[in-house]
Amino acid sequence: MLLARAQQQLNGLAELHQRQKEESERLAEEYKRGMKAAEERIELVIAGRKELQAKLEKTLEDLEKNVKDQMMGALGDKVLALRKELEDKELELEDKELELEAKEQELQAKEQELQAKEQELQTKELELQGCPYCANKKSD
Repeated sequence: MLLARAQQQLNGLAELHQRQKEESERLAEEYKRGMKAAEERIELVIAGRKELQAKLEKTLEDLEKNVKDQMMGALGDKVLALRKELEDKELELEDKELELEAKEQELQAKEQELQAKEQELQTKELELQGCPYCANKKSD
């Protein structure tokens, strides 16, 4: 009777161990996918920033040329519009950077969750190793 109960507990622990292992593997894959997606987003943000920088430089060059070519009248309105556009683009870039930081924090939280699951799994494995019945069964 005691042996049957111990066997049931052992089987339960083995099932729990297997589920936790599968969950850890799933979380690890999810983490990997998330990290890859974050890296891709970072690359896109960097590329976008470079493109925006090039556009901004071109816009500034165009503004300087226009200032030399025309009087202040209509040019003043265009300068104000381009400044506004530049400010809008900078704000947009800041928003994307904040989004990226939030995603990175989310990934870090998932990584910590994964580490906690792995620690729990290791604890269960150590418990199984400490079970004398389990040790006898392993040696058989």
